[in-house]
Amino acid sequence: MTEVDVVNLEETLAKTKREQVNLEKTQQHYKKTYNSVIFGLVSILIILVILSLPSIKLESVISLLSDIVLLISDNLLLIAFAIFTLVLVFLVLGIWVLQWWSIRREDKDRAVNLLIYEGMDDPGAVAAKKVPITGITRLKYDGQIRLRTEEGKTMIAEYFRVKRESNPTSPQVIVEYRWQGEENTHILMLSEKFCKNLEGLPSGNYLIALSY
Repeated sequence: MTEVDVVNLEETLAKTKREQVNLEKTQQHYKKTYNSVIFGLVSILIILVILSLPSIKLESVISLLSDIVLLISDNLLLIAFAIFTLVLVFLVLGIWVLQWWSIRREDKDRAVNLLIYEGMDDPGAVAAKKVPITGITRLKYDGQIRLRTEEGKTMIAEYFRVKRESNPTSPQVIVEYRWQGEENTHILMLSEKFCKNLEGLPSGNYLIALSY
């Protein structure tokens, strides 16, 4: 094959490629035109069907829209209150879920317990009463804490609530409790492994602390 033949072949291939590109553009143009025509015909057909329905009138549609606008304007305060309440509920729920997720993540590789024990007889908390609070944000433990005083009297915590606070370094809890027959509610904040005295008992040296 001579050099002239090679040049002619290249020109033929280039021409064929240009013709193919032009053909594809033409096909795309016809396809768009066809789709536009079909869409227009369908739209006209839908409009004709709607106009032909005797039960649907423009006055009725306008009247319905006016009634809706009037209803909204008359109850605007109620609608605003409902929207505010809904947003507030979602906000509170989101905070609770975030706190729950944070505490679950913090307790991933540890078991957290509340320890209640007699500091004089059991300083090492070997026989302590354990209240599991691993991964828990709030705990209702009413009537389940029973302690015996030196006089042999059983003290029952008729109200005993635990609230966890998110803390990446160490568990942190707020304990609220009230002994049976007592009016005052005691509040303790526990963090790390520091123990605190349980108040309101007539005798004994009962302590409460965190274990993790």
